[in-house]
Amino acid sequence: MGKTTTSINLAASLATLEKKVLLVDCDPQANASSGIGVDVGKIESSVYESMIGKRTFAKISAPPHRHRGAGCRALAVNLSGADVELLQMERREFVIKEMLAVVKDDYDYILIDCSPSLGLTTVNALTAADSVIIPCSASISPSKASRSCSTRSA
Repeated sequence: MGKTTTSINLAASLATLEKKVLLVDCDPQANASSGIGVDVGKIESSVYESMIGKRTFAKISAPPHRHRGAGCRALAVNLSGADVELLQMERREFVIKEMLAVVKDDYDYILIDCSPSLGLTTVNALTAADSVIIPCSASISPSKASRSCSTRSA
């Protein structure tokens, strides 16, 4: 419904305004990363390795990529098993928030692109966020879902 497209274009627009932008790709399909030119097949480590404690976030930071003339960074992920691994962790809802705390001051904006499910990875992203954009169509069902999400997060 345009989540990844919104993330990519917002990151590129902010970078065009000379803002430092980190685009964190928390969708197992890694479309945000590939969408800005990252060859996801060549990524050696990702957000997943940081989330489960195998690597520090600083060691997985991707080099800058150019998208529509704007520089931004994306971290492709291999999150197919992340929700299962997170179930066994203490403070499992705060893993991404704590992971990003290390680099938060290095960026003007950190955008987190999520999958459409409300699994633990998405809950982590929402916990880490200062604000949320939920792209949806103008029909009644997405409107009800958006209200439900905002009620639960309050």
